[in-house]
Amino acid sequence: YLMISAYNTGAGNVSVAYTGDTNLSQAFSKINNMSPEENYKHLRENLEYEEARNYLKKVTERREMYRGWKKKIKEETNKGK
Repeated sequence: YLMISAYNTGAGNVSVAYTGDTNLSQAFSKINNMSPEENYKHLRENLEYEEARNYLKKVTERREMYRGWKKKIKEETNKGK
C-alpha cells in the first residue's frame, strides 16, 4: 500500500500522512508498528489528496485483474519456447 501511494503522490506525502512532516525516518517507526491492513486504512484516511486516496483504493481493488494479466502474458511467452 505504501509503494502504491508513494508511486502516485510521492514518498514525502506518504510520510506527511503519518507524521505531518516529510521526514521519512520518523514515519518508518509508525509504519512498521502497523499491520498492512492498518496502513491501508491509515493511508485511505490520511493522505492529503483525494486523488491519492482514490488511486490507492482503485489499484488495490484491481490487483486480481493485474495478476490475471501477468499470468496470461507469462503463459503466452512460455508457449513460444
